[in-house]
Amino acid sequence: MANKDPYRYFRIEARELLDALQSSLRALPDSAERAAEVARLLRTAHTLKGAARVVKALDMAEAAHRLETRFADYREGAEVPAPVLGEAGEALRGLEADLERLLQPAPPAPAGPQAPAVTAGEHAPAAPAAVPAPAPSGDRSLQSVRVAMEDLDGLLEGVVDAGLPMGHLELALGTLGRLAAELEQSPADQRAERAQTLGAELRRLVAEFGQHLDQARGGLHQLRQQATGLRLLPASLLFDSLQETLDDACGQLGRQAELVASGGEYRLDAHILQPLRDGLIQIVRNAISHGIEPPALRRERGKPERGRVDVQVSPVGDRILIRIRDDGAGIDLEAVRRLAVERGRLDAATAPSASEATLVSLLLEGGLSTARELTAISGRGVGLDLLREAVRKASGDLRVRTAAGEGTEFLIEVPPSLVAMEVLVVGAGALRVCLPMHQVRRAIRLPRSALEEHDEGTRVVIDGRPLAARRLASWDPDARPDEQGAESRNCSVLLLASGEQEAVLEVDQLVASREAVVRPLPAYAGSAGLAIGASPDLNGDPLPILDVHALIEAIIAAGPERARPPTQRLRYRVLVIDDSLTTRMMEQSILESEGYEVDLAESAERALELVRQNPYQLFVCDVEMPGMSGFEFVARTREDPVLRRIPAILVTSLSRPEDRQRGLASGASDYIVKGEFDQGYFLDVVRRLVREGVPNE
Repeated sequence: MANKDPYRYFRIEARELLDALQSSLRALPDSAERAAEVARLLRTAHTLKGAARVVKALDMAEAAHRLETRFADYREGAEVPAPVLGEAGEALRGLEADLERLLQPAPPAPAGPQAPAVTAGEHAPAAPAAVPAPAPSGDRSLQSVRVAMEDLDGLLEGVVDAGLPMGHLELALGTLGRLAAELEQSPADQRAERAQTLGAELRRLVAEFGQHLDQARGGLHQLRQQATGLRLLPASLLFDSLQETLDDACGQLGRQAELVASGGEYRLDAHILQPLRDGLIQIVRNAISHGIEPPALRRERGKPERGRVDVQVSPVGDRILIRIRDDGAGIDLEAVRRLAVERGRLDAATAPSASEATLVSLLLEGGLSTARELTAISGRGVGLDLLREAVRKASGDLRVRTAAGEGTEFLIEVPPSLVAMEVLVVGAGALRVCLPMHQVRRAIRLPRSALEEHDEGTRVVIDGRPLAARRLASWDPDARPDEQGAESRNCSVLLLASGEQEAVLEVDQLVASREAVVRPLPAYAGSAGLAIGASPDLNGDPLPILDVHALIEAIIAAGPERARPPTQRLRYRVLVIDDSLTTRMMEQSILESEGYEVDLAESAERALELVRQNPYQLFVCDVEMPGMSGFEFVARTREDPVLRRIPAILVTSLSRPEDRQRGLASGASDYIVKGEFDQGYFLDVVRRLVREGVPNE
């Protein structure tokens, strides 16, 4: 049955992209990181342009193209003039109107000749004159999963099997209760003799418990694997989008090329396929606009007139490798070198010796384009930036190979799922974090003297290569120097790798390796910094799972630790109080990104110690904590003649009106429910309270 609504899924994506563009425009005038904000805007506009072209919404594609072109000159961080921002706002309103028109059903096709299709640069009528091509089938299929009945039956059988040991454990538990009662009811003079008799029975029960626990653990592991398997989708769902992108780009640029895809039977999680789709589309688009030569030029070079783009999907260990290769001209590395010098990305003196890996890395950062002219397909240096972000969202690694005259190859290695992964749990002091196992290349025991301080930071030589290093404990604001292992003669380090980048992380402990069920960070967490998710430990407490790519970048960017000057005290200091390590880290990330100095306390009792030692302008406090609750903490500070002048925000999962009333009655200046958390509102409240400095009285 034909798709009656060709824009159904495009509208969802376009809505998100327009919201992101609006957010970037609002942030630009006051942003301290203008270059990064413009880069985000360019990536978003580029994605919207590509998505609109795929569904033949050419008016929206052209508008996004103009927006992308207008902001390309400000990528290096120059101030964006008010008239340009005004033009962009007007363009967004036009895009909003175009999207609104797509909400209207298309009229039935007239019996007579069809009206011409809308071309780029024209405004579409209220409804398209000709029904465009449907959205790629891959887009639709990524939103749902079909499950074979035999797979569903297998899962249900697994549930039954996993429950069988529970019956045995219940019987054993009953026996333990009976033995304990018998021992308690025995006369005092017979208890020693009775205890000896019961000892043998208890040892038998211990062995039985262990056997059934192992059985239950194995059953649950199998269930988790089966459930994860049901989420996986065939990679072939990507191929239609790639074919449509290739056909569209060839038509636009007068190229000839064929797409040859294989390995579509291998399966990946939708959370992997979704970000990869945009990245792979960009590679195919680049292959046509930058790689595949015009037919006449290919004839001169002894190549077939029709170019070729190969897409191969294959397993590599427990990972999936996606290889995309074209037989075009290859990346013009000399042009990249020249542009990098012009844009200040490379020093002119060292540029001639820059390696291929360095030049490709600069190209992936965005802002450099080897296109000879601006077109609707390319020319602003945004595409590979988008690709890098897509691979990062999929927790993957990216490598690029190129050869002049022979073509370019992209190798993307990703896990089949982000729901479950093998992790290494490591610790430093009280801090515990998880690292994806596939990105930990080696664990090494070294003498501490092997870590040397240089002007550019800490370095350690591994396999003859000097690598940047940093202590995990340096991310723990409560760690003392002796807790960071500074006094020990030896240390444990991990060699981390993400794509072509490597770095070394020093840890105090290798706690365990295990399969982790990855849970998304809570909505109230905002920007997560180094964390990509969390996994509960044996006590149910969330352990952050770190983004190794971001971690490596942070290690490389860090300066010398011992030579670092004392941190200059910021204007406003905030105390965050929460018993959850993950929540403390997330709230700290949000506040520090806005320039606040943040101290952390894991309990209200610890917070009361800190407030006697340090001046604060604001408290951000959880409610439900072991020992003293947040209600009690706020009430106690309101009783103090000094502390009562410090505002307090309660951030809690308690959402009942009576809880809110109790919080405000205790003296809190604001009450925020975690399930309704809005980062913008939270920061607005923080700004107002630290400036006013007066709590709710």
